[in-house]
Amino acid sequence: HTAPAVKLDFAAGAQMYKKKRSRMSIFRGLKIAAMFGIVTVVALGGFGFWLNNKYAGRALPFSYVGGVSVGGLTQSEIKQALDARTKELKITFVDGGLTRTVPASMFGAQFDTETASKQIIPDFNPFAFLDRRSVTVPVKVNDYQVDGYMRINIHPGQTKPSDATIVKDKTKLSIKPQVSGFRSDPKFVADAMRQSLGGLTSPVINVNAVTLKPTIASTDLSDDVERANKLLSTNVTIAYGKSMNVITPAQKMAWMQFDST
Repeated sequence: HTAPAVKLDFAAGAQMYKKKRSRMSIFRGLKIAAMFGIVTVVALGGFGFWLNNKYAGRALPFSYVGGVSVGGLTQSEIKQALDARTKELKITFVDGGLTRTVPASMFGAQFDTETASKQIIPDFNPFAFLDRRSVTVPVKVNDYQVDGYMRINIHPGQTKPSDATIVKDKTKLSIKPQVSGFRSDPKFVADAMRQSLGGLTSPVINVNAVTLKPTIASTDLSDDVERANKLLSTNVTIAYGKSMNVITPAQKMAWMQFDST
């Protein structure tokens, strides 16, 4: 018996060869990329190691606290520079065509330059220079002083919102409608101060009046007034001996007391 002749599939062989070459190319590419990555990491780590030693105990180059460049400075030098900067900060209020500029100290601004000067100096890390370091200064602003300043200097020319209230007429209760206000929000102003002062920049704050809605509207009180007026419409007669005294709506209204609870 003779063995059957072997038929060669050139198409399948060519496809297998192509796949083998493709796998070898991918492997070679990954190997080269891995070697390049290792060399890059070693080079960066070596440079970072040298840089950390050179700037030990100091802020790395291109380090900022707010808008102040502190690269190469020690912690005490950074704090000194930040303290000097905080004394220069002013706050400008723009109200239409009127501009007022006052020192930040007027609002009890307190700058924690001690914390910021410590945060900007990194622990030993060979790769710390890759991160452009920038921190802000923790700031405290006295909200009551902000509110007081605005009450005296900004609010007199603005309208305060008022809630709808229940009032007495001669014979029934009625509702005094709410009034929308046009007034700058002290909380918004205080938050804007903290954000800008934290970056050691002098803020310019627009205090143009915005519409402030009242808390209680007429529709909130309509059910209460309707129920109260039904009670007042109830006939009340006081019998004393042989006399019968019918209480008038005006008398009932004069006897009634209520609060805004």
